[in-house]
This record gives sequence, structure tokens and C-alpha cells, in this order.
Amino acid sequence: MRHGTIVWVEISVRDLRRAADFYSGLFGWPFEPDEANQRWIFAPPGRGAMGAVTTERSPGVGGVKIAVAVDDVDVAIRRAIELGGGVTGEPANPTVGKARDVVDPDGNHLWLYQQEVSTSTGHDARLEGSP
Repeated sequence: MRHGTIVWVEISVRDLRRAADFYSGLFGWPFEPDEANQRWIFAPPGRGAMGAVTTERSPGVGGVKIAVAVDDVDVAIRRAIELGGGVTGEPANPTVGKARDVVDPDGNHLWLYQQEVSTSTGHDARLEGSP
């Protein structure tokens, strides 16, 4: 595992089912109840457990904020809204790619990030011009 890799994320929510429906509908993360009745574990396909939604703590704006890669930010935003979430502020302007701050139904903020790939080479744009 690379240094700095996120190994676990816990998202505070009010309703486990609603949160699981939102994140599953947006990212395809499968959820299963944990032995502790206050959280459900999610594990993206092909990976081990990555995190959980939990009712152990109150959700809020100042809580954990994660960045999640998506294929198309605009499509993901529309899907987030359909699932009961929302969009905050203006689009972010990262030096590479496209990002947008959205909220889940409990008001937790997360970034949707679309990596920019050079259309001429098909390579990661961050690698263009590298030695």
C-alpha cells in the first residue's frame, strides 16, 4: 500500500438505509450491515472494506470530506440530485481535471473528481511534459 492512501472512511449519517441508497446509487458501492447495528460497511467492487456509514455520531458540514473519482462529474451531479443530494457553490478549478462539491442527504460534503486525460495521447494529463 502506498504512503498516504486512504484506508478507511466513516461517514456520519442519520439514516443508514437512505445513506446506503445514496452512495450505492451514485458510486455502486455495495453495503452490508456490520455486527454493530449502528453502521453499515461499504466495499467497492474488487477491493476490501473501505469504510462505513454510521449513526454513532451526528452528521454535519464540518465532518469528514472525501474526494471520489467519477467518470463524468456532470453525470454524477445529476445522479446525486436524483438520489436526494445537492450541489454546493461553483465548480472547483483544480489544475488537473474537474471537481465539484456535493452534499449527501445528511448534509455531508464530498468532492466528485474527474481526472483529465489527454485526448491526443490517452495518457493522464499530469504526465504530459514529464521527463
